[in-house]
Amino acid sequence: MGGNKTGKSPVDRRKLGIKLNLAVEQNGIPIVATIARENQHDTQLLVPIINDLQNEINQLDNHYFIRTRSQLQQHLQNVVEDPQTLYRKSICPNHKKFECGKNIYYQEASNILIVHNQHAPDGGTAYQPKEGIQKFYDTK
Repeated sequence: MGGNKTGKSPVDRRKLGIKLNLAVEQNGIPIVATIARENQHDTQLLVPIINDLQNEINQLDNHYFIRTRSQLQQHLQNVVEDPQTLYRKSICPNHKKFECGKNIYYQEASNILIVHNQHAPDGGTAYQPKEGIQKFYDTK
């Protein structure tokens, strides 16, 4: 490694090195990281870390976090009722009719796919497919 982020180490025979400072959440997962010269004092890195944390918090404020079962149920109901949500029915494999087939919903904004299956004991499933909208079209 090199470049303007390297500085002489005060403890390692003045070799060039870098310092990595992390801000982590309560489980130790890094939220923000800064890279600085190894000989730069930690107090000089506090302001950039705080600014980066504030940017992360601002971005998080724009997202909705689901923490309880009732919040999940409400969110799924909102997806179903959203006029922007795509909707289609599939043919029931047992009866070869649309009437008892699956109701399939996809909301692109949250990448949520809901498959309501009246034949399933749990009523169906809901998840965020890696394939995005393509999974909506491929679900049978």
